[in-house]
Amino acid sequence: MENLQERLLVSFPNQKRSGVQRIFCFANVDENKKLIRWIRCGATKRADLGVSGCVVLDDILHIVIQSKKKPKIVSIDPNNWRILGTYFLKRAKDPHCLVTHQGKLFLASTGNNSVYSLSIDNNLIVGEEEVWHFPDTSFDQDDVHLNGLIFINDQMIISAFGRRNKEGNWSKGGVLLNVVTGVPIRDHLEHPHSAQFLNGLLVFAESNIGMIHLGKLKHKEDFDFLTIKIGGYPRGILIRKDHLIVGQSEIRQISKSTGIASNVENKDLGSCGLVQINLKDYTFSKIINLSTHGPEIYSVLDVKCCLPSIEHRPSSFAFFEAAKTFFQRLI
Repeated sequence: MENLQERLLVSFPNQKRSGVQRIFCFANVDENKKLIRWIRCGATKRADLGVSGCVVLDDILHIVIQSKKKPKIVSIDPNNWRILGTYFLKRAKDPHCLVTHQGKLFLASTGNNSVYSLSIDNNLIVGEEEVWHFPDTSFDQDDVHLNGLIFINDQMIISAFGRRNKEGNWSKGGVLLNVVTGVPIRDHLEHPHSAQFLNGLLVFAESNIGMIHLGKLKHKEDFDFLTIKIGGYPRGILIRKDHLIVGQSEIRQISKSTGIASNVENKDLGSCGLVQINLKDYTFSKIINLSTHGPEIYSVLDVKCCLPSIEHRPSSFAFFEAAKTFFQRLI
C-alpha cells in the first residue's frame, strides 16, 4: 500500500451542527509540520455532532459518530480511507470511549451508565450486548457520566464523574473504578477522562482542573502517582515511548448535559490543541493549536495508515462534502 506509516489521528467531538464543520471532525495531525489533513468519516447527517471514541481492531479503524438522533460506529480501512460499513447503535446511548481487549470491542455507553461488548462479523460490527451496568443507576439517562474504560490485568476499569450535586453540576465524586473488585483506583476526582495503561504506566486526565495524573504500578493495583497541571480541559491521551500526547480542549462555560453554568474550578480555560509531556523530566509544551478547527478534542491515537489527501477544509458547503462522503463508499 502507498505510504503506509504510523500517523497521529485526532477526533473532534461536539462540532457545530450546521455547516461543514460537523462533517470534518476526524483528522490526521502532523505535529512536526503543523499540518492537518481531514478524513471523511461518515458524519454526514444534520444530527451528527462529531467523533468521540476510536480504535483499531484487526487493521480496521472503528470510530464513534455522536448524534442527537442515531449514534453510530463507522468502520474504515486506513489503507485507503474507504468506509467499509456503518453500524447504528440500538441499545447504547450517547457513546463515548471505544476500546479493544482480547480481540473484542467494548463501548462506554454514557447515556445509560453501561458498558457494551460489540459483536464482529467479517471485521464489521453487527450487534451489541450489555456486559456491565453502573450500580444503582437508571437505564435511560446519564446519571454518573460513565465515559471511559481500560483493562489492567484483564480487569475492566471504568471512569465516571459520579453523581450530580444539588445545583445539577457534577460533584467531586469522580472515580476510576475496578468493576471486578468494586474498589476504586482513584476517587474524589473532577471529570476523570481518557485513562490509558501501557508498560506499567497508568495515565488519566482530571479534566475539570486541568490535571494529568501519571501512576507507576508498584503491585497489582497499587500505583505511585504524580500530577502535572497543563490547564484547559485535557482529554485524549496517547502514551509513546518517551512522551505523552494529550488533547486539550476549551472548557465549556455551559454544561452540555444540563444547560446550566458549569462549576469550573480551573481558571485556565485553554484552547483546543495538542500538548506534549516529556516522560523523563515531566516538562510540557503545546505543540499545535487546533482551535480554528473545533473547540474540543476527544481521542488521540497513532494508526498505521496512508496519508489522507485533504489538507484543509475544502468547501464551505456541507451538502457538497456530504455527497463526497456518500460516493466514497461506492469507490
